[in-house]
Amino acid sequence: MAFAGELMATGASDGVVLLWDALTGEPLRRLEGHPDGVWPLRLSASGDLVAAGGGDGVVRVWESATGRLVHELTGHRAPVYTASFGRSALVTGDAAGTVRVWDLGSGQMKETLGEHRGSVFRTVHSPDGRLLATGDEAGTVRLWDTATWTRLHELTGHTGSVYSLAFAPDGSLLASGDTAGAVRLWSPSGEERGVHTTHATSVYQVAFSPGGQILASGDANGVVRLQRLGDGNRVELTGHRSSVWPFVFSPDGQELATSSNDGTVRLWDPHSGQCQRVLRGHGRRISSVAFSADGSLLATSGNDGTVRLWEPRTGRRLREFTGHNDRLISASFSPAGPVLATASNDGGVHFWNASTGDYERELNAETEHVWAEAFSPAGDLLATANDDDTVRLWYRPTGRLAGNLTEHRGRVRSIAFSPDGDHVATGCDDTLVRVWHLPTGRRVAVLEGHSDRVYSVSYSPDGRFLVSAGNDGRALVWELPPGHAPRLVHTLRHEGRLWSAAFGAAGSLLATGGDDTLVRVYDAAGGDLRHTLSGHNRRVWSVAFSPAPGSELLASAGDDGVVILWEGGARRATLLGLPEGWAALAPDGRYKLQGDPGGQFWHVVGMSRFELGELDAYLPGVRQVPLDAPF
Repeated sequence: MAFAGELMATGASDGVVLLWDALTGEPLRRLEGHPDGVWPLRLSASGDLVAAGGGDGVVRVWESATGRLVHELTGHRAPVYTASFGRSALVTGDAAGTVRVWDLGSGQMKETLGEHRGSVFRTVHSPDGRLLATGDEAGTVRLWDTATWTRLHELTGHTGSVYSLAFAPDGSLLASGDTAGAVRLWSPSGEERGVHTTHATSVYQVAFSPGGQILASGDANGVVRLQRLGDGNRVELTGHRSSVWPFVFSPDGQELATSSNDGTVRLWDPHSGQCQRVLRGHGRRISSVAFSADGSLLATSGNDGTVRLWEPRTGRRLREFTGHNDRLISASFSPAGPVLATASNDGGVHFWNASTGDYERELNAETEHVWAEAFSPAGDLLATANDDDTVRLWYRPTGRLAGNLTEHRGRVRSIAFSPDGDHVATGCDDTLVRVWHLPTGRRVAVLEGHSDRVYSVSYSPDGRFLVSAGNDGRALVWELPPGHAPRLVHTLRHEGRLWSAAFGAAGSLLATGGDDTLVRVYDAAGGDLRHTLSGHNRRVWSVAFSPAPGSELLASAGDDGVVILWEGGARRATLLGLPEGWAALAPDGRYKLQGDPGGQFWHVVGMSRFELGELDAYLPGVRQVPLDAPF
């Protein structure tokens, strides 16, 4: 994100740059050209030009008023880490350690600034534009004269890579931060002013307040320090649970906004260090939902590394599971008994008693990352997808290796056992779905039909059909007649990628979820669309039906950080789980909560400026209900 006056530019992993009116929020222009994502993104001081780098190593420059592509600046070694607008030039730094100076009039490269060791992570112009500071992987900071592009000073002393540089508003100081946690100060003449502060871990941003009296620095542990340059008084801001970057002072210096990988934005009083508000709804991705065998429990997991267990009937959160030294990234229920398997980000699989919450033991899956896991119908086997593109079968009671399914030519993203336990299907990055006969270990079918990665495979309850969904935006329904070759019977097309597909308990319904934020429910036999369910505001990662007989309860989850329960084409409840607490909301205005879900609660209901309970007396039907009350 970048600002210039009333113009705002945003770039994302979809490779699109969007220009907005920062005052009204009105979209102004859409700029395309970076299929592999946008980074870095910069606006010129006047806002007339926007520059964006991409995974292809090309930096593109557009006119913001017209959207016309002005220049394509090539020759970088990807990735391009940094860019900075000067008076009539754009400066870029890349993975090869090369700093290039580009003439904005002609698009030609004017100068190459060498002498760097390793990648150049940061370039920044002084406020008057006469100096350029660069920081590299080896920890060296260099100052350059932008009139002649000659090196003036080489500033040494950092023991880690320099990711952050900032000039004071009057240009009298330069601050630099490194991955060893040190923040140093320098004068423009090259004089070292010493170590300003030392963090316990990597510093990814430093910034001066608008008046220049306070220097802020943020680290990978979520700590932000504000230190006055005159008297050395320091205020430490704590509350974030992960790396803080980026952050910015308000123009009057009376407020500091910090963002973090923990999915929150926090607003602070920089003088007192008090947190004034926590803004949620960013990055709390929920990547999987799974029902227990009888439908009485729902497990959810996401990028906060915690698995939460819910009671679907009431929307009440029962308990949480967290890893011991790592983060839990997915969860699967055993069809037999109250066993929950959770995969962690270090490749381990942990078994828990879902009824009591007790930890049972760990299975070493012999991989650095488990990409998918599934239980056999009897619950005695667990299949894991591993980093070496294989699927391994393990006896759950003993942890003994029972089989190894090879021949995949890419990462396996999804695994499904047939209801009788005789077959297992795998969806792979090589666009293929493979079906294996477990008693013999023999591959019996290869299903070709997708043109991109396959993210989801699921059997119908009678085992007659298999659905696969993937990156090509299609859900393919295959018939698997015994003794005959599989047959493609339905192709369901969507806008954007599909991440998940699942059959209902009776086999008559099929649900899909993907990039377009919608959950679609189809008639499984005829392929006709039954319901289009809108409620998520970001991509849907996972859908799952309750396996309870006769139930049409459907759960969906995604990038907006909520789980929605649907029944009969209507929303039944919205579930929100956070480290600070949880909440469940019904469409008729009833809600229940525990802890302090705070701003995220009202983010979900769209009324974020009110406190919990404040509107109950004024909105008919809005009321808090007991935790065990059914929705």
